[in-house]
Amino acid sequence: MQVYSYRATERGIRERQTVRQMPVSGEIVESAQIIRSARLKAKAEAEKIINEARSYAAELIAEAIAMKEEAEARAGKVLGAAGLRSDDMVNRTPAADLIKSVADKHCITVDDIKGYGRSDVITAIRFEAIALVYSERPDLSLPQIARIFNRDHTSILHAVEKAGVYRPTRARRDDAMAKEGCAMGQG
Repeated sequence: MQVYSYRATERGIRERQTVRQMPVSGEIVESAQIIRSARLKAKAEAEKIINEARSYAAELIAEAIAMKEEAEARAGKVLGAAGLRSDDMVNRTPAADLIKSVADKHCITVDDIKGYGRSDVITAIRFEAIALVYSERPDLSLPQIARIFNRDHTSILHAVEKAGVYRPTRARRDDAMAKEGCAMGQG
């Protein structure tokens, strides 16, 4: 911080007083108006850019909503073809919880169910867990269930067929119906 002498401070005060009392010239007024108009123009341009950004964001949001509704409609069609409703997909019990419930019921660990033990008891419990997951989670495919149990999808298919809970796919169902129709027409 600089310390000024009393005289310098007094002289500065006098000079500022005289400048304030001087009349303002036309050039100063014009330059002030130019600066003011430039500021207003910059502010208007900034507001224009902001409004354009808002409208673009609104367009993106509207497009995203339309895409979401279209995806929901497609999902409804797919679920309808699979014989499910969209509210069936809400509040699904996780497959891990289903497997844990079977393990707790039989006093074994989840690792025993997912493991490679081939004893009759473990295999029967594993098949029960697979059948439970398959029946409670129709949204999961055989390969997805197979990944959960560390098995091949054909092993899962065998387990659900043995448990009697297998839901054939539409193509297999149509083939089976066609064979029955052929057999009925011949017999």
